[in-house]
Amino acid sequence: MADLATPGYLGAFKVAMAGAAAVRVGLGLIENIVPKLRRVPLDGRDSKGRRVSVPVLKVEDGPNKDLQSWVCLKVTVDKLGVIDAKAEIPVDVVHLNDLTGKFANGFSVDQDGVGYLPIALLLWRDQRRLFKVVQNVYFNQRHSFAPPEKDGGKGWHVFSPVA
Repeated sequence: MADLATPGYLGAFKVAMAGAAAVRVGLGLIENIVPKLRRVPLDGRDSKGRRVSVPVLKVEDGPNKDLQSWVCLKVTVDKLGVIDAKAEIPVDVVHLNDLTGKFANGFSVDQDGVGYLPIALLLWRDQRRLFKVVQNVYFNQRHSFAPPEKDGGKGWHVFSPVA
């Protein structure tokens, strides 16, 4: 019996291990905006169109007690809930080891104009070494904002795939 190799995943926001405590994040778009990782666009082009190296995302803060963490898109919106493409970093790639209060029922709970989309689950061997990446997002994304239904409530960031 042959063990045939399966084709690698080539979709948006591909997350791959880059050592024991770092990952690489592939290009993807959210509302046609290229996210940044440590201030470098994921497409590897600076503001003048020159090629630059996209850094790895260091995940040295490690996992939670269940040996899990997440690579997320962090979206910052204006008062109307729209991503401001002119902001310094409208969409950032971040590592979180706790989604409590940030993500519920498939939606991102607004955190004073900030929303999070988990693009990959990271499984850890122990507190210092990654074991596996489980991809959560496979397509470019659309973002919309649902404002709070009552004063003092929380709004929701809603993400959906775009073909």
